[in-house]
Amino acid sequence: IMALNQMDMAKKKGIRIDHEKLEKLLGIPVIPTVAVSGTGIYELLEKAVEVTEKK
Repeated sequence: IMALNQMDMAKKKGIRIDHEKLEKLLGIPVIPTVAVSGTGIYELLEKAVEVTEKK
């Protein structure tokens, strides 16, 4: 699992990251997050549980 943190800062700087495309290229779940606001953290934890339960 990859967390793409500081996505708010990237957006402010005009940086766009296609996390779905990155996910396909890497073959792992990629979750955009903003830790200071908590954005994406729940989704990140959900995905961690999902991946762990599959093993």
